[in-house]
Amino acid sequence: MGTRVSFNEPSKSIRPGSIRLPSSIFIEDVTPYADLLEPVFDRLENHALRGVTSAVTVAEILTKPLADKNFGLVDEIKFTLKTFAALSMVTIDEKLAEAAALIRARYRFRLPDALQIAAAIEREATLFITNDKRLKKIDAIEVLVLDDYLGR
Repeated sequence: MGTRVSFNEPSKSIRPGSIRLPSSIFIEDVTPYADLLEPVFDRLENHALRGVTSAVTVAEILTKPLADKNFGLVDEIKFTLKTFAALSMVTIDEKLAEAAALIRARYRFRLPDALQIAAAIEREATLFITNDKRLKKIDAIEVLVLDDYLGR
């Protein structure tokens, strides 16, 4: 695995390439992470980075608005995901499912996490951003846990 990512030197920590964005940044209060994620979103907007996620994200971020019957928000989220040019959405097919199964077998991760990791690896992402410390065990991609930078 590469060197430890540091938000103290954004130009070094967020290399050109692609990153896997966590579903949580779309559905949780990101206030504590706003300063950390600002350079990421700036680079995505300027097309200096590519964001990668999988169809699992759609299932995760639509659940609450659907449960709340907030169909306007559902439509807004779907529109944003489809039109965000710097974000690549990986579909789940047999190849991705098999890769996720290998990850699950090796690391004992939950299926959604394994699918997200497999999608990031498939699209050659250089960084996997998450809030789940357990995922730091993966050695095929550099994992950055946001809470590590907030002292949590």
